[in-house]
Amino acid sequence: MCIDLTEEFTVYIPNTFSPNGDGKNDEFIIKEENIIQSNFIIYNKWGKEVFSSNNNDRSWNGINKDKQLPPDVYGYYYEGKCITGNKIEYKGNITIVR
Repeated sequence: MCIDLTEEFTVYIPNTFSPNGDGKNDEFIIKEENIIQSNFIIYNKWGKEVFSSNNNDRSWNGINKDKQLPPDVYGYYYEGKCITGNKIEYKGNITIVR
């Protein structure tokens, strides 16, 4: 799912991944172009944070506190700063499939 595509920046946030160890789609990875700073947080259905990163080169393997999270829908919040200084925000869902 492409969240936004303009001449200024690109942010691609997948909505599903399958961290089951088969070597295919095992990690959740955000692709960014022309974003100089970003913060990303994933929450479970009760609003508890299960992953966060403020690093543009991030990936997540579906693990929280050394435990694999169950298949479910998780919410996310993303905010970024473009090279032009404009700020962007996105909210959405990510599904873990095993």
